[in-house]
Amino acid sequence: MRKTEKIGGFTVEAFPHVDGKRVQWMVQLSDLPHVWSVAESLPEARKALVIKWQLTADAFKAAGLPVPIPKRLRGNKRIL
Repeated sequence: MRKTEKIGGFTVEAFPHVDGKRVQWMVQLSDLPHVWSVAESLPEARKALVIKWQLTADAFKAAGLPVPIPKRLRGNKRIL
């Protein structure tokens, strides 16, 4: 089983975007879609997303607001 990648407790979602002949990667946090990054390679996009997450968390702290946390999944996910 593959472990999902997380930043700040949020799951990272990655989407390829083909523009002409080149592929760019867009990555975002699952519950915070406004925190996203685009780069030529997946590792570069992830590094940029880590920086954007830190800036977002710092902005919340500077405003005196609690830093967002991921939603807690509830319920039974098994299919009976």
